Amino acid sequence: MPIQISDAGLDFIRQCLKTYQGETCFLLLFAGAMLLLFWLKDPGSRALKLLLWPYFTILVCTVYNILIMKVLIQKLNFSGEYYRFFWLLPLGVVIPYVCVRLTASRKTWVKKLLVFLVLAVVIIAAGAPAWSRGLPLTSNPYRIPDDMIIVCDVIKKDAERERLSDVGVFFDFDLNLLVTQYDPSFRVVIPYEGMMTTVNTGRTVTDTDNVWLNSRIRLVELLIMDRYWIPHEDFMSALNVTETAYVVYETSGPYHDYLLAAGLAEIGRTDDYVIYKYGWYFDRLHKSRGYVKFEF
Repeated sequence: MPIQISDAGLDFIRQCLKTYQGETCFLLLFAGAMLLLFWLKDPGSRALKLLLWPYFTILVCTVYNILIMKVLIQKLNFSGEYYRFFWLLPLGVVIPYVCVRLTASRKTWVKKLLVFLVLAVVIIAAGAPAWSRGLPLTSNPYRIPDDMIIVCDVIKKDAERERLSDVGVFFDFDLNLLVTQYDPSFRVVIPYEGMMTTVNTGRTVTDTDNVWLNSRIRLVELLIMDRYWIPHEDFMSALNVTETAYVVYETSGPYHDYLLAAGLAEIGRTDDYVIYKYGWYFDRLHKSRGYVKFEF
């Protein structure tokens, strides 16, 4: 479950750091590296200090200040989950730089080796292997889940066969952000931020009279949150309003029979996802082109 500032209160930052930064060890390393950087006197370190200290100070006074953020999030109706701000910290620059400087400053190669080994042990101990968190190891050069590539290939081939240029797809939550990085030619029916907002706030269709927004919320509630069963005509109306041609749904999801009854047909699957094609969308497309398609 996402960490909400409304529930966590002033303990929000500590919970986020513990959940998303591995018990805050790397942040402690970053703080120590910043302090060591302050005492380094060489020109390169001096230039880095001039660049990083104002940046670090601004972050501490803004997004890391829970009193300010609590007010802003509530006033601006901002998403309660903002842990991605922690990625703004230049951990990947400061920690390696200081480690290299500490190692290079030793006089003999024996001392260099000892410092290197100590720092390597500290960094390894502060982190956690990717496989320990159940993260899949990819075999493709894009470093994304293999399912993402298979899903995109299946949809793209079918869209080419249908001569469809505007490919509107409802992607599952985990694939929604990745697809825009892998293949931006797809039109993501619900942008990642919109999906996150609905999931985090628990918003329902009764909160607004906006037909477009209600349609998007209804799709998220059914396909992502498994919140409730809705009449097929309401679901199909949401697909029509959002001009959805394909739906990518989790294999373990409870609504596969429901989707088939709503006029969707399976055109492919992976271990974790089933790819559906919305038949009524293509029937309407074929009629607009002046022909009726027959399947044999």
